[in-house]
Amino acid sequence: IDDCRFLLRTELLTTRLHNALKSVRVIVIEAQAGQGKTILASQFLNYNQLDHLWYQIGPEDTDPFFILASIVYNLREKYPEFVGIELETVLSKGKVGPLDIQRCANMLLREIDMRLPNELFIVFDDVHLLSDHGLAKSLLDHLLDTSPPKLRFILTSRFPLQFKSKVLRNSNTVCRLATEDIAFNISEIEEYLVDVLKCDIDLETTQAIHRTTGGWAMGVVLAGDACEQNRPHSGINPVSASPSRQE
Repeated sequence: IDDCRFLLRTELLTTRLHNALKSVRVIVIEAQAGQGKTILASQFLNYNQLDHLWYQIGPEDTDPFFILASIVYNLREKYPEFVGIELETVLSKGKVGPLDIQRCANMLLREIDMRLPNELFIVFDDVHLLSDHGLAKSLLDHLLDTSPPKLRFILTSRFPLQFKSKVLRNSNTVCRLATEDIAFNISEIEEYLVDVLKCDIDLETTQAIHRTTGGWAMGVVLAGDACEQNRPHSGINPVSASPSRQE
């Protein structure tokens, strides 16, 4: 992700997420479309220079064994230590079913515990796409609840997660950020418009953008685009973007 056109969310990175880095196993970002979940997760990883794997959930990920195979592949690409692990052989034979999900997940977690040289974050982006797929959700539940301490997670979702994971129900092991937590405040809107987009904008307009968008990141970006092009009344009014808009 190219962060150069996005505001670095310094306040979040140095407060809520800084505390999360020191104390929790899972960071959950649950917010509406266009609120900047993916960008925030990326900034957190880059700001703290954290080793990570990024898993973008897609339609094919309804199959838990596809998820496991993809994680193995990415581990092998990142770490030479993960060449020739037992789980690869099991998955390549294709003779696995729903009753094998936890067994295969445990094989992966044992290998991670033995071979992983340092702490690793796995990001599962757009987890809401798994909401109707029980087997894939059960795999994630198991990974979250039984992973070794050196393996940590970031989950992003448009909707509140409906998982059975004990870790997700324990406030001491999870940090949750919702739409209102990651909405832009007035200072951040001003910083984005002035420092990132180099727009000449007054406080009154900044306040109007905040009032109209409610800090909805995509609304702020659209308003910024209009201001940057110096055409606030052609196509997109800088204070007309609604925070209720969905992709």
